[in-house]
Amino acid sequence: MDRQYLSRVMIYLLLGLFALAIICELCYQFYDSVYESVETLDAVKKSLCKTADGIGYIVRDEKAVDISPDGGCMYLARDGEKVNKGQTVAAVYDETKADAETIDRINRLSDEINCLTQAQTLAGGYSVVSVETAIEGLRMQIAAAASAGDAKKASEASDELSVMLAVSEIVHGKVKNFKQRITDMTAERDQLVASLGTVKSEISSPLTGFFYSRADGYEGAVLPDSLDEITFDECDRALSSVKSDDNREKVSACKTVSSFKWYVICMVDADEAVRFATGKEYTVFLGQTKTQMNLYRSVESGDGEKLALIFESDVIPAKFDFARLQSVSVVCEETEGYEIPAEAVRYVNGVPGVYVLRGSVVEYREIKSVHSENGMFFSEDGFEASKGQTALSFYDLIIVRGKDLYVGKIIS
Repeated sequence: MDRQYLSRVMIYLLLGLFALAIICELCYQFYDSVYESVETLDAVKKSLCKTADGIGYIVRDEKAVDISPDGGCMYLARDGEKVNKGQTVAAVYDETKADAETIDRINRLSDEINCLTQAQTLAGGYSVVSVETAIEGLRMQIAAAASAGDAKKASEASDELSVMLAVSEIVHGKVKNFKQRITDMTAERDQLVASLGTVKSEISSPLTGFFYSRADGYEGAVLPDSLDEITFDECDRALSSVKSDDNREKVSACKTVSSFKWYVICMVDADEAVRFATGKEYTVFLGQTKTQMNLYRSVESGDGEKLALIFESDVIPAKFDFARLQSVSVVCEETEGYEIPAEAVRYVNGVPGVYVLRGSVVEYREIKSVHSENGMFFSEDGFEASKGQTALSFYDLIIVRGKDLYVGKIIS
């Protein structure tokens, strides 16, 4: 008896669910017949860049100075500091007194003093939020550089992080300032310097300019003054002379850079030549660094298949490392326009375009596709539409999906 009862209950329950499903489907069909469902997308301007890519060779007016390996070297100028010709930038002490540990401690104290001095100067321009944002950004830079095997960039970002962590101490109120700490470290450094005894030799800057404690051995290999007459083969030799494992610092040399002006030599295929004009300014990406440079000169290879481009600039990008070889991307063509999903593109009377929603009325806008990739079309902005048509414009509401679309249709 109980089994029969339960069976009837299950049958009634299943019939009820089936009836409910039919009612829901009928309601959906009624709603779908009365109300239109469309998916839309704002037409927002974007830039499409065509680039010429390659490897670049950095040229600067710089001169290296070898440092004797038979003593302990202590730098007296900071990286990037302006120095005069003949100014002492490093001192070499007797190896018997100037042990590596003492020299290292002096240099580390100098770095720490410099770090805390910078922090005191910068602290007034940061809030709690902005300093934490800067710290997080630098940590990400260090991780990215370490992942790419770029020890120099990781080291530079690490130095900046040290400064920002010190700024954070002041901003968060952990310390008022670093005056006493700087005084104590300066006294310790001076005492250690005195213990080194007599200076064995001094390193002087060979010219007026900006001091850097690291050199790569290619200083002077290509001089800025030679770029007016340099041949394609000489450009090619400069690029091929620097092997990837040689693109590093030489610890036994420092250098002085005499000018803000610097150059990049890179190679492109000759069929790219029509995109470049001498004297014109271009956007250039050197690694992840974006900068503006003028095309100083172009030199064609003897067989006409390659072109050496020489770019110049007198603006030094922030945090740019000036490694001798750099990956280069030159933006040779930039088009403004709109990214459109392929499924939104239609052809009405042979004219490519998209349906747009203006208020509740469907209209048609012509497009001019200049590029397509990964299911997206890129339509140029500002082109002249065909007779009787209107071109897609900023913030038109593109209909990506919709049923039975036509011009003049009312979308409820």
